[in-house]
Amino acid sequence: MNTSPPHCGKPLEELAICILTKYWDAGQVKTRLAKTIGSRAAALIHREFTMFLCESLAHCGNRRSLNLTPPNRATKVKYELCQLSIQDRWQIEDQGTGDLGTRMLNWFNRHATAKQKTPQLAIMIGADCPLLNNSHIESAAQCLSSVDVVLGPARDGGYYLIGFRSTLREEIRRILFEKMQWSTQSVLSETRQRLKRHGVEWEEIKQEEDIDTVFDLRRFINFLRDANSSPRSQSEAHRQNLLYQRLQTIISNCSPAAKLLIYDQRNQL
Repeated sequence: MNTSPPHCGKPLEELAICILTKYWDAGQVKTRLAKTIGSRAAALIHREFTMFLCESLAHCGNRRSLNLTPPNRATKVKYELCQLSIQDRWQIEDQGTGDLGTRMLNWFNRHATAKQKTPQLAIMIGADCPLLNNSHIESAAQCLSSVDVVLGPARDGGYYLIGFRSTLREEIRRILFEKMQWSTQSVLSETRQRLKRHGVEWEEIKQEEDIDTVFDLRRFINFLRDANSSPRSQSEAHRQNLLYQRLQTIISNCSPAAKLLIYDQRNQL
């Protein structure tokens, strides 16, 4: 296994990208964050993250899926995409039923099949790492030019990205998702063990942090604030600054206790 970030090469021709997300109904998303800042604020933050990713990746790959649950919110999501003028860049798909692993497997079984002569690449991300961009996807795709599986390790012990080459056997895809203890610190290590046990080579791109708790959110807010002085493209800086301002607006309506957790640097991270 090679865990060093690969160099980005020429984009490969057939690449399907998926953002796996829930609609931002209060109380249904970001439940760990909601415990401290409130379910409404947590849902609004989840909306910002999802839409920011959709805009960032709107021109990446050949096929882009917003894999949504519940499906009856598709019209509302389409409206949000229209506000960003990217409604034609994303296909909204129903996640289907079953646990998280089953729903992930269903998407890969549709998009990572070996029916075409040219190998297909399929990459899935969640909506918890809003600053993922084309470079992450290109790095993952480059990995898949030499191995069948790529992972993006998350700081909390899970992964924020997983991708397959269509040459990977369907049996292995199933093994990687069945009977997994999702939302635990063991997801990444268990995935690695299963790959190793079945003799599957994989590569990993750089580690990133999911935004799941109030302390994750604090680090993220501080990063966006401090990034104003770092070298970035003008468009990237503008978009990240807008995200920073929108998050500040959401937080301004939170309880004093929640604001203290986010802004008081005496609280331990």
